[in-house]
Order: sequence, then C-alpha cells, then structure tokens
Amino acid sequence: MSAAGRAATPSARLASWLVVAFGALFALHSVIGRGQAVTGSGLSFAAVVLLTTSLCGYGLRRRSLWAWWASLLLAGLGLFFVLPVVGAILLGTTTEPVGTGWDVIFFPLTTAILIALLALLVMARRQAGTAGQGETPP
Repeated sequence: MSAAGRAATPSARLASWLVVAFGALFALHSVIGRGQAVTGSGLSFAAVVLLTTSLCGYGLRRRSLWAWWASLLLAGLGLFFVLPVVGAILLGTTTEPVGTGWDVIFFPLTTAILIALLALLVMARRQAGTAGQGETPP
C-alpha cells in the first residue's frame, strides 16, 4: 500500500502521542525525578528510551506493523514495572523513598498513559480484524 493510502487515523495519532509522552515522562524521571545525581549510564538509557518511543510514535503514525508490536511490548513492559510501585504508593506499604514528591505524580500518570496506550492498540487491532499483507492497525 502506498504512503498516501496509509494516512494516520485519529487513534493512530493519539497512540503515537501517548507512546512519545511515555518516553518523555520516563526520560524526565530518569534525569530529574530521582533526587540524586544522574550518571552517564542513566542519561544514556533515558536517551535510548526517548529515541525508541519517538521512533515507535513515528511508526504508529505511518501505520507500521513493527511500531504496533514495539508499542505493545513497551506498554506491557512499562505496566509490568510501574503497577507494583503504584500499588505500593496507593496502599502505603513501601519502605523505600517512593511515594513522595515527583513519584506521586509520575507513577500514576505513567500508569494512566500506558493503560490508555494498551487499550488503543488492542481496540485498533480488533477493529482491523486480522491484518494481512502488511496492513496494520491503528
């Protein structure tokens, strides 16, 4: 299919913005959110995550299958690591210095973004049915 026939749908645009927002929040938290000195490796990892999510956002706007799968993987991995922390913050059961300051905003906001992204990706897949011959949702 030509690039003109693969114009981004509203759900693809929203999904691309959500995946980039996740990357930006992650990078921001890596740089300023921890309250400690940022090491070179932490900064490099934040840059890699931001670059990866930006590429996924671009791919989702172009309706690329690899971007759909990569975004699905990023959302799943992100939720795997963020949900326990959100649970600890909500239940107040953590002995770590999580749940104060920036973390109270970062983890619930990241969880909401990732759940919305995951829901958009799954709904787009269901609406498209079985995507064949390189066709991809959203």
